[in-house]
Amino acid sequence: MVIRNSGKRILKSIFILAVVSRPFFSSGFLPPNTCNRYHLCPLSSPLSKHSNCEQRHGQQIHHHAAVTATTLHLVPEILASLAVGFAGWLYIDGADARDRNRMREEEEIRIEEIQAERARLAYIEPKEYWSEAELAPYDGSRDEEGPILLAADGLVFNVYKGRNFYLPGSEYHIFAGRDATRLLARNKLEEETEEEAKKPLNIAERAYLATWMYTFKGKYDIVGKLDEFDLQTTAM
Repeated sequence: MVIRNSGKRILKSIFILAVVSRPFFSSGFLPPNTCNRYHLCPLSSPLSKHSNCEQRHGQQIHHHAAVTATTLHLVPEILASLAVGFAGWLYIDGADARDRNRMREEEEIRIEEIQAERARLAYIEPKEYWSEAELAPYDGSRDEEGPILLAADGLVFNVYKGRNFYLPGSEYHIFAGRDATRLLARNKLEEETEEEAKKPLNIAERAYLATWMYTFKGKYDIVGKLDEFDLQTTAM
């Protein structure tokens, strides 16, 4: 059976409580002592001396009964004090965990609020078709907090969630605000030459484009299609 750390602490505390309280239970139920085992009445002593021994023995029994009654009377009070102390210790011991949970919840709320505000600022109304000219203003250079659009394999994506990759000066800025299909397929971060642009995409390049599309569809919002895009140029 697996016991969590908090459970282990509680069990350990219960064990300590049991050990501490054990003397109070045991002393209350021990049988009364007889005469001191080393104080024996001589057999040859007179009857009066023997009576004195019995008297002393009676005094010991009476004394032990008084101690036992006192002990039994104090046990509930002692246990109550220990229980209160134990409960207080548990509360203090859990204070750090409660503070950490509260801080984590507050941080999660703060992140959700930031993401919601970012989505609001970067929202753009989807439409059925976009021309390449309409994509150009949304390359992140005019509004860093606004939408960032790119087209790939005939679909238009709002890639604002990855703005750090697509803003001016970033690694993938060349893809933003345009049809990036061929650059993505050929894994190029610079413009094609005229000679390269005339060559159709080969099977390996089309497969590479498909991996990009898988990532984009799972991460970014589709806001429409690219007008007049020929799907045959990228079909497998």
